[in-house]
Amino acid sequence: MAYAINDLHELYKSKGTKAVAAFSQRSPSWVRWFFKKHNLQMRSSGPRSNKVDETYFEKINTPAKAYFLGLLAADGCVSLKRNAIKLSLKNEDAYILEYFREEINASNRVLVHGSHSRIEFSSLKMKSDLAKLGIVPQKTYALTWPKLQNKFYSHYIRGFIDGDGCWYIRKRKECIDTVGVSVGCVSFNFLNEMQTQLTHSCGVRPFTPRKIKIQSGIDFYSIRYPGNNLSKKIAKYVYPKNMGKFYMTRKYNICATKT
Repeated sequence: MAYAINDLHELYKSKGTKAVAAFSQRSPSWVRWFFKKHNLQMRSSGPRSNKVDETYFEKINTPAKAYFLGLLAADGCVSLKRNAIKLSLKNEDAYILEYFREEINASNRVLVHGSHSRIEFSSLKMKSDLAKLGIVPQKTYALTWPKLQNKFYSHYIRGFIDGDGCWYIRKRKECIDTVGVSVGCVSFNFLNEMQTQLTHSCGVRPFTPRKIKIQSGIDFYSIRYPGNNLSKKIAKYVYPKNMGKFYMTRKYNICATKT
């Protein structure tokens, strides 16, 4: 079947790849191949609507900025080849994404994909600013501890706990239930910096990150603060009065039951 190239391209510009695929009775991947073959310009595969406060992470000078920096360090993703930045959480925590959307004045909507929700946008400047704060593409193995004003570390750690941490209740027969908190990631150095900050700020004893082998064979590290006395000190630090609405309620509620 012969196609008028210019007509297909005009249809693409007005209605997108799927419309061209339906009209030509081809797959979307064929449409992309066809336009590439004929050197026809296509839209970026990144977010289409992209209004965002690009200076948001230029300076970490509010509890909210520190919190979302920590959350991105845990659950965010920065594209290697593009300037896309994405934050994905469970659907039950999607309200946190709406808070983030409001904070950065993003025009992009929070989207639902199965059991998770996400917000994605594109910004070269924000990508650069995040890199200076330890969040880079493929950060799993390259995550580094950021240099912040000391008063913002509690909010940063709360954000990271909301992403990659866990408050838990240990039930014991004939004893009172106890609360604990654990945090984990692949970077030993990052976790060691976190435990140092918690030791100095909360008066808890030092905990060397413990190596845990997971199914994929990757070395994973964890710090754990068990018991009501330790968890109470951590909770008092990471949930200060000036945290506002920036915290994950389901994790805070576990912590609040005993601390």
